[in-house]
Amino acid sequence: MRADFVSQGGASPSSGGERISIVPSIRTLHSTLELPSVGTLGYYSDTEAGGVPVVLVHSAGIGASTREVVPLFEMLRKARTAYALDVPGFGTSTRILRHLDLQQVRDAIRTFMTRLASNHATNVDVIAVGLSSEFVAQVALEERNPIRSLTLISPTGLSAREESPWADVVARAGEGVLRAPLLGGLAYTALTSRINTRWRLHKHFSGPVDEALVEDTVAASHSPTARFANASVLGRRLHTKDACSTLYGHIRVPTLVLFYEDPTTSFDRLPQLVARNAEVRARRIAHTKGMPHYEMTSEVLKLIEAFYDDRGLPTHQANFHH
Repeated sequence: MRADFVSQGGASPSSGGERISIVPSIRTLHSTLELPSVGTLGYYSDTEAGGVPVVLVHSAGIGASTREVVPLFEMLRKARTAYALDVPGFGTSTRILRHLDLQQVRDAIRTFMTRLASNHATNVDVIAVGLSSEFVAQVALEERNPIRSLTLISPTGLSAREESPWADVVARAGEGVLRAPLLGGLAYTALTSRINTRWRLHKHFSGPVDEALVEDTVAASHSPTARFANASVLGRRLHTKDACSTLYGHIRVPTLVLFYEDPTTSFDRLPQLVARNAEVRARRIAHTKGMPHYEMTSEVLKLIEAFYDDRGLPTHQANFHH
């Protein structure tokens, strides 16, 4: 794998996007993987502790980056090999100028994890947040699945609410506004202001918002083409129709869902999923609003560790150093 990864450079012509320079989210080795379809995949790693690799995948949304999973990474790296991936179009990965395609995102994540599994001679454990839960669930359904287990934190795709027949039309209209040359830039600037970013993050915290997260989210939002990946999210191009049935219902690897409340989604279908799929288990993280891994990191890791033990998934160094 080391031969497949290169340091960051200029723009990637094959992906039609730009690479950006932002302050690294994690103080550890940052590397990149070049893929023809999406350009550069940025990722962080710490392999000093050894053991079965765990891969952290942040959510896909405005200003999203590996900064969202820093508390988890910092604790996990003490006990085992840890990776944190910037989703295509976000963070230190190439910012896509054209429409960000769901299949390309899935394929890129699958390629990354397949190479990790090959290099380490073992399938990897994955911890994903929000919409990225759908991406990794699809990878876990592949015939040559590189994933050993899934932990999904506040996953999308579990709401029982019936969508309006106009939902996609409205979503694509909003996407069109963000892509408009002049109006889109003005709208996106307002949407990603420090005030709006703090307000948006506050909805996901039960306590005070972490100011470092606010600053990094603002920074990650303000590259010249950052709005285009976010336009694809707004246009629902990265969502899977009926993900509960088409994705989660067919998972055949041990899966843990951590949830409580989330202002952007609901988990109405989770009891049904757990009842129908024996591989899926769920645990509530009380008094959280979508970011339990940030506010209650130790509690989250204890639940993950117990899950690994219960499912017979050794990590070589099973006790995390809290």
